[in-house]
Amino acid sequence: MHAVVIDRVVGDPAVLAQRAAVALGMTAFDVRASLQVPGGGPAIIAVHADAADATTTASALAQAGFAVETIDVEAQRHVPGGFVGRWFEFGEQAIALDTRDARRAAVPYASVDLVLLVMAITTDERNEVVREKVFSPGRALLSGGLVNTRTRETAQRSTSMDSEEIAFVFAADGVFRLAEKSLVYQGLAGALQPARTANFQYLVAELRRRCPQAIFDDRLRKRSLQAQVLGRVLSPDDYLELAVTMFATSLRRSRAQP
Repeated sequence: MHAVVIDRVVGDPAVLAQRAAVALGMTAFDVRASLQVPGGGPAIIAVHADAADATTTASALAQAGFAVETIDVEAQRHVPGGFVGRWFEFGEQAIALDTRDARRAAVPYASVDLVLLVMAITTDERNEVVREKVFSPGRALLSGGLVNTRTRETAQRSTSMDSEEIAFVFAADGVFRLAEKSLVYQGLAGALQPARTANFQYLVAELRRRCPQAIFDDRLRKRSLQAQVLGRVLSPDDYLELAVTMFATSLRRSRAQP
């Protein structure tokens, strides 16, 4: 799959939506959400199976005055080179990290240029068969009252949701993924608090304090915005890290070329 990404959207949403709709051969309603991401984008406005079709769509939007590019969805589905943190400790000049497989890293605060705060929400749907005993007048009559119940089976579908905050820390030496429920917080020592959520909030606050030069962006903490960014085809359940990659590219580009 190849996605057409629109970015740096500035202007009257109604006018822009009409202009994009004409370029795409769609209705203004179909494209309006992609043009109204806070901060001007980025957002996926179209998805094509063929790269050539994506290029054609991007060209039409570019001719209509939009900043646009195409991306290979599967190639950029996951944040590249991510280091998944398990244990951490704040040092004087760097944060020390390690993982379950004993990899270690020291990330200088001065090398961090971007931190993206994300809310990952997973949905689990299950089909279950529930068995229960119910009164059976027919059986009671035939058995003289010895057997008066029967087993009834009912198919039920249950849905459960789980959420977790994640900080993607982009630094000179790579990307570091710090997930609320995967981290061990004992490295906070005297600052350790009873609740995991409070400890994660402390971690983020310390990163803000120690990395004043870094961009902090928390737009992807909202599920509704994740869906808006990824468009109608791609689900946040499966493509959340693609949105992270898109935001990182956009924000870093804006810093380099204001």
